Amino acid sequence: TTGNPFIVAGGKLSVSGMAQTCNTWAKIKAVSPDGTGFIVSDTSFADCYGAGATVHIASSTFDDVQGADYTVTDISLSGTDDVLITVAKDLSTIPLITEAQS
Repeated sequence: TTGNPFIVAGGKLSVSGMAQTCNTWAKIKAVSPDGTGFIVSDTSFADCYGAGATVHIASSTFDDVQGADYTVTDISLSGTDDVLITVAKDLSTIPLITEAQS
């Protein structure tokens, strides 16, 4: 579908999009032992996201107060069905993540 055109006067507009085949969310399966990344069981993440991308981790109720943004530093396959997403902040100190692990 197409929308209405618009103009940005005196500035620059950068628009990033995702392919329609990319999932916009996935359930975190586990946090890496060193707390620098998380594992999802969705191999499309390896194709759809990359270093520099921003991911938002939220609670299972999607309560944004419990969520936070993280910058992806690396994505690698972890086994045949899992993807390890490494981020720039330590995840092990986040109550949301540590509660999910217990």
